[in-house]
Amino acid sequence: MGMLKLSNGFSVLPEGETVLYVTGVDYDEKWGKIEIHFINADGSKHSERYKIYKDNGDLNEPALNAFSWIARTILNDPSVEEIDPKSLAGHYVACTVYHEQYTGNDGKERTYAHIKDYDAADAFDRPMNDKARGIIGGKGIIHAPKVAQVEQNEAPVKNDEDFDIDSFLNGEE
Repeated sequence: MGMLKLSNGFSVLPEGETVLYVTGVDYDEKWGKIEIHFINADGSKHSERYKIYKDNGDLNEPALNAFSWIARTILNDPSVEEIDPKSLAGHYVACTVYHEQYTGNDGKERTYAHIKDYDAADAFDRPMNDKARGIIGGKGIIHAPKVAQVEQNEAPVKNDEDFDIDSFLNGEE
C-alpha cells in the first residue's frame, strides 16, 4: 500500500493588517450563495461567504450590502452597479484580520478568522513563499513604492565637489 505524506494541518490567517489575493469565486445564482476564496503571501487560505437570499427567497439585504462593499473595494471602483462575482478573481484587497473564539459542539475551542476594514490593493505587501507562489504563480508580485519621476526637460544634477544645493534650488547654476 502506498504511503501518503500528511500536511501540517489547517492554518488560520494571523491577526493584523494584510493583503489578500482573490484566487476564485463560487457563485450559486439559484441559491444566491457567493464564496470568495483568498490567499495571503504566506500561502494561508481564507474564504468569505455571503448568502444573498434568505431561505424563504427574500433578498438578504445586509449580506448583499456586505458583498457589494467588498466587491467594489476589490475592484477599486465605487461606481460599479453590477458585476459577475467571478470577475473578482485575480484582484488584491488590503484588510484587517481579526479572530473570534468559540466552543464547538464537541466542546473544543475553535478560532474563526474574519476580515474587515477593506481597502484597494494592487499587490502583496511582502514577498510570497513557495506555497503561495505554487498556487497563484507569478501573479503575486510585490510592487515597489512609486518614486517621483524626473521631468525629461530638467537639467541633470552636476556631481562636483563645489556643488551648492541652495544655488541649485534657486535656479542658479
